[in-house]
Order: sequence, then structure tokens, then C-alpha cells
Amino acid sequence: MEPYSELPRTPQANSAEVTPIRRAMSIHKSLLTPFQSAQSTPASKQQFTDETSEYLSYSTAAYDNEEDEKPPSSPSAVPERAETPPYGKTTSALIEDKQNLAWNEKYQLLLDSLPTDFIDSPERFASSASFCFDLLRLSKDFVQLASLYGKIIISEKGLSDDAKTIKPISIGGVAGGRKYLKRGILFKFAQVDDHNIFGGQDEWAAKAGGHELKGLIGFQMADIHELRLPLIALIDYRGYRLVAVSTLPITKSTLVYGSDNGGKTVLKRDATAASLMEELGRRMNLKQHMAGKDVSAEVCGPADIEVHKGLDGRFYVIDHARLFPPEAPSASRNHLFNLLRPEFVKSYKVPLSSDAFSRMTNGAPDSEPNNDDIRVATADLYNAVIPAFVRAFENYLGADDNGGDSWQFFIYSNMSGNVFKKAQKTLIEELHRFGINIRHLGHVRQHATSSGLRKAILVEMIARVMKLHLRTRWRQQLEKFPSSEGSSARHAASKFLNLAFGISDKSLIYWTFELIPKLTDKFKNALTKLERSSMSKGEIERDLKRHI
Repeated sequence: MEPYSELPRTPQANSAEVTPIRRAMSIHKSLLTPFQSAQSTPASKQQFTDETSEYLSYSTAAYDNEEDEKPPSSPSAVPERAETPPYGKTTSALIEDKQNLAWNEKYQLLLDSLPTDFIDSPERFASSASFCFDLLRLSKDFVQLASLYGKIIISEKGLSDDAKTIKPISIGGVAGGRKYLKRGILFKFAQVDDHNIFGGQDEWAAKAGGHELKGLIGFQMADIHELRLPLIALIDYRGYRLVAVSTLPITKSTLVYGSDNGGKTVLKRDATAASLMEELGRRMNLKQHMAGKDVSAEVCGPADIEVHKGLDGRFYVIDHARLFPPEAPSASRNHLFNLLRPEFVKSYKVPLSSDAFSRMTNGAPDSEPNNDDIRVATADLYNAVIPAFVRAFENYLGADDNGGDSWQFFIYSNMSGNVFKKAQKTLIEELHRFGINIRHLGHVRQHATSSGLRKAILVEMIARVMKLHLRTRWRQQLEKFPSSEGSSARHAASKFLNLAFGISDKSLIYWTFELIPKLTDKFKNALTKLERSSMSKGEIERDLKRHI
């Protein structure tokens, strides 16, 4: 029996429809962990126009005069669009024939090259294995190069433009501040900006940056073959987060669905793109709704998503950070980053709007009903889903020595017990499978009766708060000493860990006035009244730290 067979699993949309690439992933799963649901559909043949060449010259300009520093497998130029390879030709041979392809073209040609009936014969099976190896190699190359240049960009963030190795570029956009382009990879910071979108909170901006990747994964899970996506990587370094995206053959004039000006004008001018997005809505349980301030249209997904009919004839989707609907906001701007998980959205009883509580839908006739749906869904998450998860998970964990609400029992009991270890190992995975966000760990702990589970949740919450504090100190150090090297970051980390786990008065002050307030602010209902009372008196900090 599976270890979690007793836990109810979230239904998957269109689980009966198994695409060729999904079959390949199931067979070669061990080879392709980062791409569990990629897409494959041969695109129609279309020669590049002069406009295409013009765009690609711009997108690959950073490759020029850099032959001496190119790592293996990195792209250097973009030739004309190749035809779908002959049936039976391995993707390895295709890659060897097209050494000069840029990241996106390599990626899309790989997806185009997967046979649709590879299981029928050993030859087809071998071709799919080659596909998986090549896709894994491409993804590793992309991440490696993005990490290399991302670290340089972050390390030089405080320097003047003249002193920077990689210069910023001006390509528009509101969130993320300045952008950088290197080797066909666009970098943008996930941090607060001059427009104050995230209320001055770098933590919120980093979450929004993470939603870029989650939105892309959501599209891949939906298996809409004709909707193509870029390669994306997140680089977390010295307290900052960069979003790295492969450049695409798109321009301002290729936008056919969504908005590129913050929802002022929402377009819906291509019937095929609109049909594909409607299909996405059906598979992901997203509701069509009216959106747009000056020019409005009925859309599925967020109004500021962009679907382009690329210069190569493919449909590309970008700006998908807000693909999933928000929770009912408890504070200003929360709807921009506190989003519902896809597992919850797909299994919910009614479709939900990605633009609920957004200013992009102000005045629309369906705006308030859509907001009401989100309020009800949020209440169901708190009052039904979370309690059901706790019951099922505690049943899986089994019985332990239950000390009730005794704080002294919690502190001095053995944290190496089987229930605690079991909970620590599987908590986050099962939480996500039920469609519950990590930010709700406090509410989960409030319903838990197992001491082992309560301990595991507290350890997880404290570790995440400490991670935020360490990242803040890294950013502060880089802002104070812009030219500092990696050794200074290691020193800052060592200093913080001594503060967090030491026995000095400074450590006690950190726990009392910095860690505990942030813990209770970030995770609502994280501590009981007795725990808060004990902590406020400074009686148990040192004992608790021994177990973290």
C-alpha cells in the first residue's frame, strides 16, 4: 500500500488524457525531474520575416564578440526556423545540426521532435529517451548559465552602471525594476520598485517572482500543446531573487490576448488564442470574466497576462505570475501574491476568477460576484480543507505521547520521536497536495492535537522566519558594501547563525523582539496563548533553540 493511500488525493483535470510527452515523462521520470509536464506539438512551418531577423538580432546581441567565454552548449545565434525533423531522427542529431540556435528555438524544436507513437516500437522508445536526455541537458545548461550571470548581476547591484560587468537595459515594464539581457536570457529583480506595487516589502516581491515559475508550471500541467512557454529559472543569491527568462520571438505588435499596460487595454483579437485560453480555464477551473480599464474584454486568467502570436507562428505566453486566483485579501495588495494553490483551485466546486479584487475589473458587472466566490472559497479553505487535512495527516502519522497544551511538555519532550520525524519529512508535500499554502501552517497547527505534528510545524515556521531574517541581513550588507565579495556573505551568515542559536543576551533579545513577533505576524495562530505568554517572559527561548 502506498504510504499516503489513506489520504484523499486532489482530482487532476483531464487525467484520462495522456499526451505523448506525458507518457515519455512517466517512462523516463528519473531523467527529467524539472520537466514533469512539458508540451509537444509540431508548429506550422513559417519562414522568418525581416522583422523576425531584426528582433533576433536584438535578442542575441549579447552573444556577439564573446566567443572566448562561451560555456559548452550555450547558444550564439538564431538561424531560420527549421522544419520539424524527419520521423525517427534523434533529437541528439537535431541538436548537433543546429549548434547556433538560441535557447527558445532549441527548446521548441526539442518539443516538436517528440514522436507521438514512441511506445509502438523500440526505435520510437529510443527516440523518446534521446528527447529526455536532450531536454535535461538543455535545462541544466540554461540553469547553469543563468546562475553564473545572475550572481554577477546581484553582486554588482550597488555599483554604478559604468562599473557593472553586465549593463542594465530599458525595455519597459513596471515590476522588477531594471532589467538585464545576457546570452539570450532576460534577468529581472523580484524586489520592491519605484511604483510601490508590493508596499515596500521585498518578501512580497520575492513571492510574486516565485509565482512566475508556479504559473508556468500551471500551464504545463494543463497540457495545452499550442501554448508555448519560455525557459525560466529563479536565482536566489545574497538575499536577492532574480527571475531569468529565455528571450522569445515576440514584439509589442505580436500581442493578441491580454494586456501589456497594466490592464488599461485588454486585447482579445485572435480567435485561436482565445479558444486556447478558454480551454486552459476549463482544465484549471478558472472563470472567464470582464477586465480592462479603458478597453475591456472577457478573458480567462489574469488580465495582464500576455499571449503573443510569435514571429515564428507559435503562441507564446508570458507574465503568468497571477494565473491562479487570490485568497480573499486581509490587507492592501495581498491579492497580488497570496494566491490559492492550483490543487485547491482545480478541485473547487465552482470556477474562480484570477482577477478577483483587482483594480483591472473595477466597474465590471461580474466583479463583485467573482469577489464573493473567492470569499466563500477562502472560508472553505480555512473551515473545511485545513481541518480535513489535519485529521487525515494525524491518522497517517499515528498515535504519539500527547501532552495537550502543556508548553513545558512540548519543550522538554523528545523531538526525535517517530511521529515528529515522519511529520517533518512529509508535512510540506502533503500540505501542498491538499491545496494548502505554507503561510497557513499556523492555522494547521491550531487544529493539530498530535504533539509530534505540532513540534514539526513549529520547527518549520521558525526555520522559514530565520531564512527571511538572514536574507534581509544579506541585502543590507550588499547595500552597505556594494563591492563586497562572497566571503563577506559567508561571514554575515555565520554571524547570524551565532546570534540565532547562541546563548548570549543578544540572542535572547533576537528571539524575544525579532523572531517571535515576525513568527506571529507571518503565520497567524502560530502560537497558543500559553506559548505567547511564556515567550513574552523570556523563560523558554534557550530550551526551544536546542530543538531547532
